[in-house]
Amino acid sequence: MHFEKRMPMLGIYTILIDYITDSISCVKDHLLAKHKHISPEELEKDCALLYDKHRALADRDFDKLEAYISSSVMKIPPHVLLEEDSVHRHPPSTELKKTELIMLTKAINKVSAKNPCWKAEKV
Repeated sequence: MHFEKRMPMLGIYTILIDYITDSISCVKDHLLAKHKHISPEELEKDCALLYDKHRALADRDFDKLEAYISSSVMKIPPHVLLEEDSVHRHPPSTELKKTELIMLTKAINKVSAKNPCWKAEKV
């Protein structure tokens, strides 16, 4: 699996949203237990508004944090090659490609000679 810069940020974001959800749920449960005069429907509605407000603030601030971390902390300099970029370290020579193409062409012709029905399809 190859590494993407957004993966750590997505994990942190998920933890933050879970924390907001759990915190509001704890506050709601506490208020329901301590203050019997508050109706559960009204409290549910107010908690949903509070969640929406905090979620919007978290989204806004997290977008800024993600942009900063992507551009500063997780930036990979252009001269650095990652493991998945190893093909760029030693690009194959054109001579090797030509030899490989000739070998593949010969193999295709050999198989085509054994199967005459393929010859008709080539046309």
